[in-house]
Amino acid sequence: MNKTIAERLLSLRKQLEKEGLQACIIPTSDPHQSEYTADYWKFREYLSGFTGSAGVLVISTNNAGLWTDSRYFLQAEEELKGSNIELFKQGIPGTPSPEEWIIGQEYKNVGIDGTVFSTKEVFSFREAFDQKGIKLNTQFEPCHEVWTDRPVFPAGKIYHFPDRFSGETAVNKIKRLRTEILKAGAKCMPISALDEIAWLLNLRGEDVDYNPVGICYAFIDQKNSILFADSSKLKSETLAYLIENGIKVKAYEGLPSFLRNLHQTKIFLDKAKTNYKLFQNIPSDCSVIEGDSPISLMKAIKNPVEIAGFRKAMIKDGIALTRFWRWLEENIHLSAKMNGRMNGPLVKNRRIQKRTGKLCL
Repeated sequence: MNKTIAERLLSLRKQLEKEGLQACIIPTSDPHQSEYTADYWKFREYLSGFTGSAGVLVISTNNAGLWTDSRYFLQAEEELKGSNIELFKQGIPGTPSPEEWIIGQEYKNVGIDGTVFSTKEVFSFREAFDQKGIKLNTQFEPCHEVWTDRPVFPAGKIYHFPDRFSGETAVNKIKRLRTEILKAGAKCMPISALDEIAWLLNLRGEDVDYNPVGICYAFIDQKNSILFADSSKLKSETLAYLIENGIKVKAYEGLPSFLRNLHQTKIFLDKAKTNYKLFQNIPSDCSVIEGDSPISLMKAIKNPVEIAGFRKAMIKDGIALTRFWRWLEENIHLSAKMNGRMNGPLVKNRRIQKRTGKLCL
């Protein structure tokens, strides 16, 4: 059943009371700290009705607030109407952060889902809340009970991105990463960021709109390369490619238990890109070496093949944009003369597009 915003908030507040909490924080994120997420993780949008790509929602037993930046001030004001959710404009002097607002309300028990918050964020919350005697529950996962019509888990395919386009084999990239891990004083590294996995293993996916990534994790040590992904997402040719390159495949849900079985080893971890639930599964006898992911810098330095690909893409993009501007200049004055009548060139083109799927340029 598709509930109204008021019904959704009421259902969430019942979960707060059930868990003995006064407030919870809902981010715009997924277990991979993605800026753009698959529909399966758009819980903040479901609860608030705000569809912008950035925002933090705080729901308490008697209040609610949404924090977003200046790109979305007007949109948020419109979409939050009638929801009783207060808009907090980030970047405006005097606007409190979600933590400051929670502290000001004198709540004592706050819940978050550690699966969708980075380890770095959780540490920051704890530092702010501990000083005020506020307890943080990192295992509050209300979406299972509240989100009654939740979209299905992303099922897009993950496929090989050919070396002729990447300019470097996955085997060589992994070799370079292993060197960086050793330089940091570690032996292995779990990887959560979807773009980093896509680049490292020369894979692409279809799980997030306008982002060529697939939902997965990876783990690299000095001997093994492992991809944690649902096998149903991998076509036979993708599996063959992975096997050929010595990359093992395990279930997507298997990384936490895999980490629990590591003992007395040094693990490199980017806490800003690793969710807190994964961090909690690292055994106490392991040493965590914190730092920025070396993959970010590795993939930022483009090889000649990638640079050539950029140039080719920009040429295609420029041609498409030039054609559009030419068409617009030739037709916009004609539409103005029609004074909004339904047979103007702009409307005609939209009719053609609707009928044929093509826009006349």
